[in-house]
This record gives sequence, C-alpha cells and structure tokens, in this order.
Amino acid sequence: ERVVIPGNQLLAEYLDRCVARGALRPLDTFVAARALVGCLVMFLISQSVLGGDALRPISDAAVIETVTELFLRGALPRE
Repeated sequence: ERVVIPGNQLLAEYLDRCVARGALRPLDTFVAARALVGCLVMFLISQSVLGGDALRPISDAAVIETVTELFLRGALPRE
C-alpha cells in the first residue's frame, strides 16, 4: 500500500505529463505504469532469482535500451 500504489501513481503522473505535451498517445497511464513495472519485476526475477543471468548474462545497458524501446514503441517495425 505504501510503496506499490504511490510508486505506480508517480510513474502514471509522469506519463500523464508526457501525454499532455504530445510525447505519448492518450492511454490509461496507471495501467501503463503498472505494466512497465510488472515487466521489469518479472525480468529481474527471471534473471536474478531463476538464474537467467548465469545462463545468458545481459548488460544493464541492453536491458534499459530494449525495455524502453518496447515500452515506448512496441515491437512493430518502424514506419
């Protein structure tokens, strides 16, 4: 209650500002924020807890670049 929801709300408010200035298309920013955090949490669990990093190490830079690209642009080819 004191961490997840407030953190989600802060990220949603940031996304709201991005939508307002036209940097993002209109969307439910609370859901988008929760989805991004959920994606990252599951990725970190699979890498750290489930041993993915031992099987195939991935640099922090690659994680940041790829997750950002997927979140902001999706996986569709660029037009």
